[in-house]
Amino acid sequence: MLLLGGVPFVVEPEDLLNPRERAALAKLPLAPPRIQDAGPLFRVRLVLAPPWIETAAPEPGPAQVSWEEGHLRLRHRAFLAELDVALGEARLFRRCYDSYGLEATLRAAMSGRLPREGGLPLHAAALVMRERAFVFFGPSGAGKSTLSGLWSGTVLSDELVAVTRGEGGYSVATTGFWGTLGRANTGLEAWPLGALVELAKGRDFDLQRLQATDALRRLVGVTMVPAAPPLWSEAIGAIGALLRTVPCYRMAWSVDDPPFERLTEALGL
Repeated sequence: MLLLGGVPFVVEPEDLLNPRERAALAKLPLAPPRIQDAGPLFRVRLVLAPPWIETAAPEPGPAQVSWEEGHLRLRHRAFLAELDVALGEARLFRRCYDSYGLEATLRAAMSGRLPREGGLPLHAAALVMRERAFVFFGPSGAGKSTLSGLWSGTVLSDELVAVTRGEGGYSVATTGFWGTLGRANTGLEAWPLGALVELAKGRDFDLQRLQATDALRRLVGVTMVPAAPPLWSEAIGAIGALLRTVPCYRMAWSVDDPPFERLTEALGL
């Protein structure tokens, strides 16, 4: 059983997994025993026939996402997947011998499920500093992987992080998905969320708190929820609730002058 962004997954039947899929799953975090006995699972079922009748082959490129009859559908030349996010079920039909379809389905399932539970999947990096997780976000090229590579402590991801909501507040959990760093996952702990930080390039360190409306607009741009109106309705609500509790900043920094000490000082940590 897997634990991706705090969401438990099972892929079945195991005997239909090919070696590339097994290798991909081996890189993802496993759920500890206490998780395996509690909470609903998201089941990804490998099927030998397409989950719906396709009239035309998908165009080349990334998987096409649509919302049809209450289901999230992923179309790609290598696979077809149909997800019921509310029930926590997916059917995956693969057309070729690789792991892309399974990985894409797991990412979409996790990203669609999190907002239903008050959480968010963010295109961001997460670093653990002073026993708290700090989420650093921004557009491609903002420096998420660079900043992560400079940090000597725990890095949860440099590409896709999961903000989760529980009885004790917001936390950040590992997703198992990485960008350019490609590190192994370092534990399954969910770290308390300290702050959200938008990255900006600059010569000198500068930290400014963002107004709620600006923070909302920026977070929408890095929220990795599949393009489906019901899922985005939940995601917008989750973003608003998050920003009412967790501060959001804009930080200017330079790769020649890592900002970690000044950031923790400015935040009073």
